[in-house]
Amino acid sequence: MELIPVLSLVMIGYAFLSGLLAIIGAGKGKKFKALGFFLVISALIAVTIVWWEEYSYVFYLIAAVVAFVTYLEVIKYRFFDVRNAIVKVWNYVTLASCAVIVYVVFYYFIAKELFHFHMTSDAIAINMIMILVLVVILPVLNGLNTAINARVLVQRVDLTYVIKRLNFLATHNVKLASLAAFLAKNLHFKTVGIVVDGKLYASSKKMRLSKDEISSIAKLKDSDGVWQKISGKTEKTLNERGIKAVAVMRDAKGHPFGQVLIGQPMGKIDFEKRDLNEVSAILNLVASIVDSKKKD
Repeated sequence: MELIPVLSLVMIGYAFLSGLLAIIGAGKGKKFKALGFFLVISALIAVTIVWWEEYSYVFYLIAAVVAFVTYLEVIKYRFFDVRNAIVKVWNYVTLASCAVIVYVVFYYFIAKELFHFHMTSDAIAINMIMILVLVVILPVLNGLNTAINARVLVQRVDLTYVIKRLNFLATHNVKLASLAAFLAKNLHFKTVGIVVDGKLYASSKKMRLSKDEISSIAKLKDSDGVWQKISGKTEKTLNERGIKAVAVMRDAKGHPFGQVLIGQPMGKIDFEKRDLNEVSAILNLVASIVDSKKKD
C-alpha cells in the first residue's frame, strides 16, 4: 500500500465527518449553508471514487482543505453557530486526523528509507488504528493522572481539578454531607464540616457538635478573608473535635449564612504550612454552591 492512498483515506474520513458535524451543530438559520458545505465535500469525494486515477487523490486533498478551513472559521467566527459539544468532537476529529497523518508519514519514511522495510497494507492499517486508539485514550489518561495527583499530593491542591469537579457537583442535587466529604478528600483534610441553619453536615460521623457548640461557633468573629478567629472556650471545643480552622460562607450580598469547619491536614504536615490561599478560593466557590442550594 502506497503512502498517498493511505493519507487520502484519512482525508476522506476527516472531510466526511466534518461535513456531518457541521450539519448537526449548525443553528436553524445555518442548516442550509452547512448542508451545502457537506454536499460540496461529498461531490468531491464522489468524483474521486468514480474517476480514480494516479493523481485523483488531489480531490481528497481539496475536500480535506475545505473541511479544515471551515473548521478554522467555526473556531474563529462561529461560521455555523456550532454548539460547544460539537466543537469538542470536531477538535478530537481534527487532532486524530492530524496525528494519524503525521505518524503514518514518519513511519512510512523511517521504515522504507532508513530500514528498507517493505510496507504492507496490514502494517500501515495497524499503525493507523493504534494511533487513533492513543489519541482517544490520551484525554482519559490525562484525566486519570490529574485525579490521582489531586489525591496523592496532599501538600497542595489542584485548583483546576477541584473547581472543575465542584462545577459539576453544582449542576447536580448533591447533599451537603457529600459536599463536605468531597472537600475533605480533595482539599486533603481529615475531616470537613458544613454548618448551615444551625445544622452540621460532616464528612465523618466522628465530627459531632451539640446545638450549643454550633451556636458558639456561629458567634466567631472574622479574622482574615474567609477565616474566623478562634479563641476561648470555643477553641478548646474545636481542638477536642480535631477542627483546626473555621471559614465563613457569605451570599452574593456579603451576608454570612454558614460556616465551613476544617480539620487536621492529611499527611505529615502542620496546618500552618498549608497554602490557605488556594483553600480560600475554593471555599468561596463552595459558599456560592451552598447558597444556591438554600434558594432552591
